[in-house]
Amino acid sequence: QGAQAGSRRAPPTLTAPLDFPCDHAARMESAIDAAGHSVVSRSHAVEWVNSYGEAWRLQDPERIVALFTEDGVYIERPYDPEHGIYRGHEGIRAYWVRHIQACERNINFRHLEEDLVFDAETRTAVVKWEARFEVSPGPGRPWKLVQFLQIARLCFDADGRVSLLEEFWHARSCQRACKGLRDPRARRPRCGPKRKMPELGGRTCSHSALWHAQLGPFEREAMALKSGSRQRVEAAAPTFQPSERIATKVTPKAEAAVAKRESDGDGDFEVIPMMAAAMRSLLAGSFERSSDLVGWYLRSATLAQLTEDSDVTGAPILRPLGAFLWEELRRWLDIELDALGALPLYLPALAQKAKVSDPGDQHDEHDVVAGLAVRASTEPLLYSVMARSWITSSRDLPLVLNRWGAAVSHENVRRPLPMMRGRELQLQEGHAAHADPTVAGDFADIVEKLYVRLCEELLAVAPRVHTAPASRGDAEDRGTPVEGATGRAVLGVPIPGAASAGSSAFGADAGVVEVASIGRLGSASAAAFKMRYAHTSAEGKCMTSPCSLTCFSITSRAIGAALCAHGDNAGFIIPPRLAPVQVVVLPFVGRPGGSGDPSASTGEEARALVLWCDAVVARLRAPGAAPPSAAGDAEKVSVSNGALPGAAWAQGLVRVKVDDRVCLPHGKKVQHWLSRGVPLLLFVRIAPAHDGGPGTNIDAAADGSPSVVARLGPRDMPGLGRPQTPMSAAACASAVRHELEMLHGRLLAKHRLATA
Repeated sequence: QGAQAGSRRAPPTLTAPLDFPCDHAARMESAIDAAGHSVVSRSHAVEWVNSYGEAWRLQDPERIVALFTEDGVYIERPYDPEHGIYRGHEGIRAYWVRHIQACERNINFRHLEEDLVFDAETRTAVVKWEARFEVSPGPGRPWKLVQFLQIARLCFDADGRVSLLEEFWHARSCQRACKGLRDPRARRPRCGPKRKMPELGGRTCSHSALWHAQLGPFEREAMALKSGSRQRVEAAAPTFQPSERIATKVTPKAEAAVAKRESDGDGDFEVIPMMAAAMRSLLAGSFERSSDLVGWYLRSATLAQLTEDSDVTGAPILRPLGAFLWEELRRWLDIELDALGALPLYLPALAQKAKVSDPGDQHDEHDVVAGLAVRASTEPLLYSVMARSWITSSRDLPLVLNRWGAAVSHENVRRPLPMMRGRELQLQEGHAAHADPTVAGDFADIVEKLYVRLCEELLAVAPRVHTAPASRGDAEDRGTPVEGATGRAVLGVPIPGAASAGSSAFGADAGVVEVASIGRLGSASAAAFKMRYAHTSAEGKCMTSPCSLTCFSITSRAIGAALCAHGDNAGFIIPPRLAPVQVVVLPFVGRPGGSGDPSASTGEEARALVLWCDAVVARLRAPGAAPPSAAGDAEKVSVSNGALPGAAWAQGLVRVKVDDRVCLPHGKKVQHWLSRGVPLLLFVRIAPAHDGGPGTNIDAAADGSPSVVARLGPRDMPGLGRPQTPMSAAACASAVRHELEMLHGRLLAKHRLATA
């Protein structure tokens, strides 16, 4: 009928509507040659379908009407002549306004051009396209996301417009859409028992960090609290003065002795006795580490200004110095995980209240708003999403994900400890999926060695590794092996001089704090979540198999355990690689008055010392050249004894600070930095005249810096220290780098020897 009407009419001259693109009108005119004959081809049919999709996406009725002849027919449902067949421009426009503009939005159209079939003799085309959009059954009804696959028969007129469109379509819902468009497979059963969450090998990363970890001596203290009365607990709880008041508590006798030595003109530089006096002041009225480890830990964390209590018990605030420790561990671990191909991941903290629960733990949800809860474990959500769309074939494997966050719970915690035990604990967790179980096992071994390197190279502690089979986390069958899970490895840091409460995974007499875990989940968890990938078998057949999963995590408990392992009765000793301030320069200038105030010394000496300190700081904050062959009379520590390679310190940037405050005596400055666990103190002063002062310039550097007497005071041996030596700024910077390397090696060797 359209062809006959076209043969009777003269070739029309198309004029586009007001808001119809002129380039489409030009394409329509190109469908008729100069002789007036139709030249409709397959390329013209492709252009027509693309114009149809663009008009649908823009929901423009005028664009659609311009694609049809005046008597064109649009058949949407052939068995519904009254409401499914639309004739002429008016009928097509009314259908488009009533159904498309009012009930559809966010339309994505894709033309499957390779499936188009065109018959040039009859000017008929069979086309295929996909559309994804949101549909609403009526005003005020919710919008549902659906997907359409449509096949249409197009009959073209001689002028290139369509005289008949008959479409056949199939729809599926991408969620719970309206009744007529709902996919039956998307419906959930409305009766029967509730489906149980798949077994996760007994422990998730968050639960391992909060509830299932061995705490060594801190676990013994927690057990004592549970069995004791509340009055005894409150009596045992320490009461602290403000940290600044404690840090500046120096005995008058020690201060007088230091002032007397500074006022003497014999040139002696006795700063080590002042460090010992500051240590004795810190020990006055403090907790003994061997007898009250928890009280000592709380007092040391307060003095070091690492944490502070918040309005929620068990969720402390990490102060800038404490947050720096966790960020430094994060920077170190991010570099290593990036080399393994780990990708960053973020998961929402909120979840539906009914979907938060995880088997094996009943304390993992807390209402924040109506119907929502805090997500305590990420594995159920993550593994469900991975099984749904992330892993479909062998091309998607291996997949390694890394996430930084916090493990949270609303469960009450008795006497929480910062970075050790509480309702919230900083956490790094990773998840890996591999096709080959052997490759997954090798990857778990690599992560285990990575965590061991982290403890040795960054925290200067020697961890212990314990491997155990995976067991269920349910209270009624805890300890039962999980089928298909190959086991888990646990890393613990021994605390010297402390024992755990009863037997643990690391032994009955070892006070070991669990800091990290590596779970070899195998293929059981993947099969439970239907996480399968398509691959080709040896016979050439296409098949699907569950992948092998590995989960690994480390918490801020590693930092707390390292601080406990290295600390003494005076407080924390922060490992050099981890310390926010690695070196503190304390300039001393002798003066006739004997009080040691640099502002009262001669202007020439003060300026010379300031310039020398600035030169040392500039060299320490810049990359070094090479490890020094000789740094004063400092002895070297080999790598086999636990020290880092010299190049790691010689080429790195040193975090240094100059304490030139004139409002505090020198003894209070020393005590201030000792209480904060600074690894190394550098005491400097202008060399006396008879030892080679500024006039003689003994051992001056090539840049003209003056001769200065310097002494290194490492935190691990405050009563000894390195002997005073006149040296230049360059030589002092090299000696500082070498001393940091030696200090790290001594801490690691001492911890390894004490926990052997």
